Amino acid sequence: MAQGRWSIEQDDFQVQITGAKLVGADAPVWTDWKGSQVLAFKKNAINTIAFSVQLTHAYKEGSNVEFHIHLAYPTNGTGNSVWQMTHSWANINTAFPTATTPTAVTLAAPAVLDQHTVNQVATLTGTGKTISSVILCSLSRLGTNVADTYDDFIYLVAADFHIVRDTIGSISEYTK
Repeated sequence: MAQGRWSIEQDDFQVQITGAKLVGADAPVWTDWKGSQVLAFKKNAINTIAFSVQLTHAYKEGSNVEFHIHLAYPTNGTGNSVWQMTHSWANINTAFPTATTPTAVTLAAPAVLDQHTVNQVATLTGTGKTISSVILCSLSRLGTNVADTYDDFIYLVAADFHIVRDTIGSISEYTK
């Protein structure tokens, strides 16, 4: 999907973060913030959550999906954080493959207190994937990575996949 372009053919497929499992001794912690609770990922640790999603029947089979995280920064500090998402994606009646670990992504802090940012962390190749397929995922802040220089907690407030929808009709005579 092209950056900066959005149409009725694309949609957010939201991950229910409240259902995520906290993984390991250095897992992020639930933190009270702005009248709700968010997951706080700390520096100097590998903080990991695990979750799964089932793709909707609106998913355009075979299309790639982008994984995004929505973050908030509870201080106006500067620096970078390093994030990585792993996944294993299987259609119905097929085996789950070995997890794929895309290259880690380095994100710059906005240096603005409580600013909401959205960041693409991975693009998943959808070749051969169908509706109702399931993606098993993990998301980690790699706070021990030397490139992770943001020295405070970062709040995960939401996560989503951008999918191409298989819509009724066409935009033009020969294009879906």
